[in-house]
Amino acid sequence: MKILVAGFDRSTTEALTQRFRDDGHHALGASGSSATQTLVRAAHPDQVVLPDGDRGEEVTEWLDDLGYAGHRRVLPLADVPALVDEASVLAPPASQTKDEDKSDSAKVVVAPQAQEVGVDAPSQAVALSSARRDVSLREGVASALSASRELPDLAMKLRQVRFADYYEVLELSANDADYQVAENFQRLCRDFQPEGWPARLSEEQLAQLVEVGRGIRDAYSILGDPELRRRYEKAQRDPSRRA
Repeated sequence: MKILVAGFDRSTTEALTQRFRDDGHHALGASGSSATQTLVRAAHPDQVVLPDGDRGEEVTEWLDDLGYAGHRRVLPLADVPALVDEASVLAPPASQTKDEDKSDSAKVVVAPQAQEVGVDAPSQAVALSSARRDVSLREGVASALSASRELPDLAMKLRQVRFADYYEVLELSANDADYQVAENFQRLCRDFQPEGWPARLSEEQLAQLVEVGRGIRDAYSILGDPELRRRYEKAQRDPSRRA
C-alpha cells in the first residue's frame, strides 16, 4: 500500500514512515501544506495518515482542495508510540470490500482511541503509558536519526547541482516513476539541509548547502511536473534545443 503521512512534526513523520516501510508499505512523509499537496499530486497515495485535532483539520482542508478521494486515517498523537513500538499496521479494515472502497473511498477512518479512564485498570495503564511515551518519542527520534546519519557528500552534490542534469541531481533515471521522483526529492531535502547536519558547518559549507537545496528544488520543479518533465526529456533528446 502507498501511504502518505501528512501534518505531523518532522520527527514523528520520519518515525511513522519508517515504521510503515518496515511493514512492507510504500510510505512517504510531508509536514507542510505545499509538500503534502505536491506528494498527493505526484504519488497518488492509497491512504493519507493525518493527526487528530486542529492540525488534522488543516490537513483535511489541504486534501479537500485537491479533491483527494483516497482513504484518510486520523491517528491520535497518543497512539503514535504504540504504533511505532508495537509494530501496529495502518491499513483499511479487512472487512471492507472492493465495492465499499469505491463507494466510500473518501471516508475518514479514525484509529482506535485509548480506552477511557475508569474502564479497567489494564486499559488505563496502557493509555497513560502511551501518552507518556509520546513525549519521549518526539524528543528522542530527532537526535537518534541525526546521530545515525552518515555525512552526505556535499562536494559531490554541489558538482551535480552546478553541472549535471536534473535526473542526476535527484539521483534518478529517466525510467523512474513519478512517485520515485517525489520520494527522492523528499529524501534529498532531508539529507542536504543545515538542521541536523551530522558535523559542524563552516560559513562556506552553509552557503553550499543553501545552493544545493536550491538546485534540488529547481530539479524537482521540472521533474515533479509530468508535462515539464516530458518537455525536458524531449529537449534532452534534441541537441539543437538544449541551449
